[in-house]
Amino acid sequence: MAKEPKQGQMDIMMAQPTPEGGQPKNLAEVFAHVLPSSKFLRNVGLETAVPKRSAIAAASVQELEVEVAAKKQVLQHLEINFMASRMSWKH
Repeated sequence: MAKEPKQGQMDIMMAQPTPEGGQPKNLAEVFAHVLPSSKFLRNVGLETAVPKRSAIAAASVQELEVEVAAKKQVLQHLEINFMASRMSWKH
């Protein structure tokens, strides 16, 4: 007997590797993603499992913003050092 398409989607999602530092997907989150408008999910309180991705995305954006700020600071430091060494070459 062939698996139902939704079951196949769930299997694929559960088999995906967890991003570094991320939480592994639990079955309820995968189920909520595959059946987002299910009345059953609302009745058992799982409908809100899907929006967690936006919190994860916000955390990822914040992480990237911190990384960009740190790289800008390093770049600024390198530019200052370059200008200082350039000025010493002229003298």
